[in-house]
Amino acid sequence: MSKRPKNDNITTIIIAIITVVGGGLATGYYGYKTAYNNVWIPITTTQTAEAKLEYRTNFPSTDAVLATPTSAIFTTPTVAPVPTLLPGEDWAGNCISASIWKPYLAGETASSSSMCYDLSEWGIVAERGTLAFASEQSQLSAVEYGIFTPWQNWGQVDFTVKTNRLDNSEIWVGFFQGDTVSSRGIVFVIQRDDMIDIREMPYSKEIVNNSHLKQADGKYNVQVVFQKGEIFVSVDEQNIILNHPLNFGVRNMFIGYRSLPVISLDATIFNLKFTP
Repeated sequence: MSKRPKNDNITTIIIAIITVVGGGLATGYYGYKTAYNNVWIPITTTQTAEAKLEYRTNFPSTDAVLATPTSAIFTTPTVAPVPTLLPGEDWAGNCISASIWKPYLAGETASSSSMCYDLSEWGIVAERGTLAFASEQSQLSAVEYGIFTPWQNWGQVDFTVKTNRLDNSEIWVGFFQGDTVSSRGIVFVIQRDDMIDIREMPYSKEIVNNSHLKQADGKYNVQVVFQKGEIFVSVDEQNIILNHPLNFGVRNMFIGYRSLPVISLDATIFNLKFTP
């Protein structure tokens, strides 16, 4: 009997081992794959190749998944707050806003509808971006009608006044310590025939300045500047008062008119603009 070379014996043994081990591994792998579903988990570039695939056997129940708070998955969008209108911007909507203005009506009370005041009884109406004054009436004494708004420490306010009739009446734009025209303040006054007054309030105070603006022809582009406790007023770039000291703190702004006995009034205020 001839002998097999030793190398052939070694080869036969190795093949047998591979067959047994490989078959066992294959059987184990496919059995495992049949029993469990594989889950792929992404890895970072720093992980090893062996970490690219991971099998998970403890899966969360369906109830647990459904119980996950919605807030953990979705975020509620943030709603931007509605910006607050500046005084005069409400007029563009034909509104005298109850959240911006407080009527001053010689002791009478105005009603508001949908957060807008109805002041038509006193001849005051917001229309297409303007505040209009229109009144024809007779009364025994002079009274003031208008609206107050809190002063927000602005450094400048600009506005335009157009007058068509000012018979026995005056347009007032004033700056007061209180919310009545009898409190301490200073008032820019437009009279008939293009006469301009600057008056300190209350009435016991003298007129600060009086000017006749012939070139105005019933239209006035007014600029009022507050600086270091002083007030500056100009109309169409013509100075009316300069460096006039204010001995009170401005807390409210008034826009309205003064009614004398038997008046005929037709005027508008627009282009109201505030500068910090």
